[in-house]
Amino acid sequence: MKKAIALLAAVALALTINVGVFAAVDTDTARNLEWGSDSTDTNPKLLIEKNQIVLGYSINGGNVVVLPDTFLKPGNEYTYQLFRVDQDYSVTSVAPNNVQMTPITEGMLNGAKLRVRVGKGSSNVLSAKLNKKGSSNKATYSFVIEPKETFGTKINDLEYSIVASGLSAPGELLDAQLTFQTGYRAMSDEDIDSFVEGDTITIYEDRPVIEKEQFETIAKNFNYRTVEFMGEEGDWTFTGRVSGMGDANFITTYDVVPDIINAFPEQDYKFITFNAGVTFPTNGELRLDVSDMTDGTSNPDLYIYLYRNGVLTPINATYDNTSDELVFRTNYLGAFVITNGEISDYSQPDAPDESGDGDRDDDRDDNTNEAGNNPSTGAASVAGMAALGLGSLVAGIAVRKNRKTK
Repeated sequence: MKKAIALLAAVALALTINVGVFAAVDTDTARNLEWGSDSTDTNPKLLIEKNQIVLGYSINGGNVVVLPDTFLKPGNEYTYQLFRVDQDYSVTSVAPNNVQMTPITEGMLNGAKLRVRVGKGSSNVLSAKLNKKGSSNKATYSFVIEPKETFGTKINDLEYSIVASGLSAPGELLDAQLTFQTGYRAMSDEDIDSFVEGDTITIYEDRPVIEKEQFETIAKNFNYRTVEFMGEEGDWTFTGRVSGMGDANFITTYDVVPDIINAFPEQDYKFITFNAGVTFPTNGELRLDVSDMTDGTSNPDLYIYLYRNGVLTPINATYDNTSDELVFRTNYLGAFVITNGEISDYSQPDAPDESGDGDRDDDRDDNTNEAGNNPSTGAASVAGMAALGLGSLVAGIAVRKNRKTK
């Protein structure tokens, strides 16, 4: 532990206190409640002092004290109620089941004020504040924190404290020292080491980052040949070489771009965005699942565009009717727009942020279109037109229908 006295404990408890649910419990939170397999360890892992301010929330009918370094997903808001611990606890990997704590109320403060103090990592946080619920002496307090929605490759430490100033007697409430982490986790080295040539590497949402050293291991294990990566839901695959790659975040979202939909409301759309933007050293094959847009049609008329910096660039792609996928070659995984109608005379909206947090390598393939700085996708760049103030006048390129047999 970073401090001899930590103010948060990772204890899954069945409590006698009746409070409401203050935070949605996700997979990461559930993981943070695991103390490890050594249930015989009796050495103190965490000390909680009487009158300590702690954060908590409800789960499985009880309440939990929040673990130091709890992981917060970027772009999500987390709300935790404030409690006072009613006696000293020495916490080991054997979680106690009799912790007593009381919600902090306005009456308990007796005129004192709670304040949040920033310690570390505030540049990675959109907001961190105290909320008051209710009125008069029964009002309760919660701590609300929302990390910024960034798409970098590093884990960032966050430190805050909650202090009570103006207490009538010292020691009535002891300060809370809060520590969190935010960002995106890397795949485990154990998983990376296990991959061999011919395997498909699945990218999972909870660990979408592959680090530079891990790419080097992958390249060696695959005898410096092509590697196939696949999204967790199987909706995309990319096959290419990875030698020389830096850290990369494969986090993928499917949020719509309202400006595009509003400009062409009569069309159907599918959006798939690699938010951090992943650049490979050479062109490889990208396959995007379109089974939800074809309705069993053997030769659908579909159009696909790369959407970057407010510019739509048409992509030459083929339709594989054996797998219901659009297939094309590129070295860049970015924001893709798939639609059943041609897009033209399109003015630039605000582009999605693909900048990450500055940790990502941004090298380009030798086939990059130098004038427009667009990745190599087999389509002409229209970025130059946008730079001249002409907007993105895009001539849609229909998907070629190539029948394939197994």
